Amino acid sequence: MKLDLLQPKLTHRVLIYGAPKIGKTLQVGLLANWYNLWWLDLEDGVKTLSYNLPKPLQERINVIQIPDTRNYPIAIETVYKLITLKKGFICDEHGKWNCMLCMKDEKKTRTEIDLRAFGTNDILVMDSSTQLANSAMNSITRDKDDGYKATWDDYAKQGTSLDRIYTTWQQCDYNLICTSHEIMVKMEDDKEKIVPIGGTSNFSRTFAKYFDSVVYGELKNKKHAYGSATNYGLNILTGSRTNAAIEKGTLPNLMSLFNGVDKERQLMRLEELYAYITMQGQGAHS
Repeated sequence: MKLDLLQPKLTHRVLIYGAPKIGKTLQVGLLANWYNLWWLDLEDGVKTLSYNLPKPLQERINVIQIPDTRNYPIAIETVYKLITLKKGFICDEHGKWNCMLCMKDEKKTRTEIDLRAFGTNDILVMDSSTQLANSAMNSITRDKDDGYKATWDDYAKQGTSLDRIYTTWQQCDYNLICTSHEIMVKMEDDKEKIVPIGGTSNFSRTFAKYFDSVVYGELKNKKHAYGSATNYGLNILTGSRTNAAIEKGTLPNLMSLFNGVDKERQLMRLEELYAYITMQGQGAHS
């Protein structure tokens, strides 16, 4: 097929990363103004959304709580099952796919999900890639005591597990956003660079390849700033296959990475939402 005849996918895969408490969760949550969000909550980060988003936006966020811990590394198992594109449910109590215990109890709450039914107005959110990597390693070493040190073979298994998931997402036909944290690594040219955490340092070095756009968040002049252009920072890994540069906007806006609402309407609505969030913050400290 000639390139000029190729129709690019209407969906988009985004990775947003940065230091903890930099506002990543809230930035993604604001997309609920335009999209239905299916939120895989591995870190109990949705508290941010409960305190800051207006009710109409909260109603468009389907929270799937996955209580992943060192002793209960359920996230990697559940995500494996989810990406097989089979219809199922994830229980709220255990975060387990088609949990047999909760299936027998009608009082147990659950969220049904079918990725095959996702349209262009749906986004799967995975919060966060950092915790998913921890879950993969904890699952591999779950029969070891707390003093056990992971071996090269353990890290190789972790990389294989994560690559299987992210390769699937790289080719998927639905919108996806993953959050992550940052790590400084030495690149192949021996220069140090800030990159998103995907697993080991080696895995993190090329983690961005699975996504269409990679966004970095930081604090600049006491304000939250986000960038996606390749040249956003000399020592920061960012970039977008659609040449999106969200740092050029007057307000942080992940919506500009997706197709749909015109920029003027986006800006007007974002101004309203940021005003609401500011009021919520003032109320919390009054």
